[in-house]
Amino acid sequence: MKKSEYMNKHGLTLRKVTAEDREAAKTDYQRTADYIISNGKEEFFSRNGSLKDMKDIVKWNC
Repeated sequence: MKKSEYMNKHGLTLRKVTAEDREAAKTDYQRTADYIISNGKEEFFSRNGSLKDMKDIVKWNC
């Protein structure tokens, strides 16, 4: 399954991290992440916005 198909199926969005996001980051991982994945309720930092990260987020939020 392609990343875009998986995102549509699970209602996920992907966006680049902004300067404001970096300022609000609480951990080193968040400060170095390049993407934010959102499920409509919460946002999760992701280093590279991979399909694996998206699958993990869906699994964690069952």
